[in-house]
Amino acid sequence: MFIQTVKERAVHKVYLSAEAPATDKSYLLPHLCSRLAAAYVSGSEVLVGLTQSQRLYLGDKLFSSDCTSFSLTQTFLAFVKATSGLSHELFIYDLNRALPVSANPGTEAPKLASLAQESNFNVRAVERGARIVAINGARTVLQMPRGNLEGVAPRIMLLTQVI
Repeated sequence: MFIQTVKERAVHKVYLSAEAPATDKSYLLPHLCSRLAAAYVSGSEVLVGLTQSQRLYLGDKLFSSDCTSFSLTQTFLAFVKATSGLSHELFIYDLNRALPVSANPGTEAPKLASLAQESNFNVRAVERGARIVAINGARTVLQMPRGNLEGVAPRIMLLTQVI
């Protein structure tokens, strides 16, 4: 379990087991996050946080500035990015591969893939206002603004199960 202090924005990893130490690691995030999760990125534990102002952080680095929701599996980071168009974009990144990096990691989000690239398996269009509810295997469940649920199978997640 992770606990974030409001004043210092420090995040502490807390164990609820009697055998384990009370706290193990501490992380420092640049902003207070409303949602936190931990993932192993290239072999090291990284904290993923989403702020109220729709900023997605991987550790202390800004990863997306218009993120509405995210979900983690053991191998994938999935998040929905708000766009100015009629649809949002669902991004899926493999945590075992190199993630996009920004020139100014603390203040600027990296340049992410775009829908215009035909060979890109990391992004797909979703309905405006869609939020990630769950990921089960290669299926991603999204909740649409009207409340209905939609299941999609992003290519990159499906290909890792097939190959």
